[in-house]
Amino acid sequence: MSTKPGSEKLAKKDRIEWALLVAFHGNTETMPATVPSTISMASIKRALKAGYGVLDGNKIHVSPEGLRVAKEAPEKTAPEVTHLNLFALVEYVIAQGGATMSARVPVGDAPHLKRCIPSLVVPYGKGQLRLTAEGRKVVGDDLVRKLEKELAWQYRPSGYPGVTPQGEAAARERETTKHVQRLAALERAVDSVSKTPAAT
Repeated sequence: MSTKPGSEKLAKKDRIEWALLVAFHGNTETMPATVPSTISMASIKRALKAGYGVLDGNKIHVSPEGLRVAKEAPEKTAPEVTHLNLFALVEYVIAQGGATMSARVPVGDAPHLKRCIPSLVVPYGKGQLRLTAEGRKVVGDDLVRKLEKELAWQYRPSGYPGVTPQGEAAARERETTKHVQRLAALERAVDSVSKTPAAT
């Protein structure tokens, strides 16, 4: 994979994906050969073929050209974020406990979170994602709405015929436990998003 740097011109999309990977691993000359699910593996393979780095076992040695391209990569045009994309991002923020999250995103959520880059969330530090200023506002507003809804929650009996008192009591306990856990997770997320500085 050690092609002469610059011998193959990369498309804009590939250069952006390469820049995201380098930023993901902290903009270092040697980085783990780990590609998070939010970054295109195909683009990284093309970048390596173009000489932007050399794969060495479980590491990638980034060439000077690779560092330059990562630094000068064109700004990624923000795709339109759908309601489903935003829902996935907000639920991931809740699951992760706040505005700074692991970049090891579950496979099912990865396409949704990728559409939120870079408008609402960006790579931050090594192996992390963090909300941008716009992300803090959009996600924060949605979290507050979810929190208000959860605070108003009340258990409603199923009303199904044949449900025994013991079964109803077990259902009430189960649903109440889920409510308490969800409420605590929402409060943690709201607190973190409100206090954590936005990524730039």
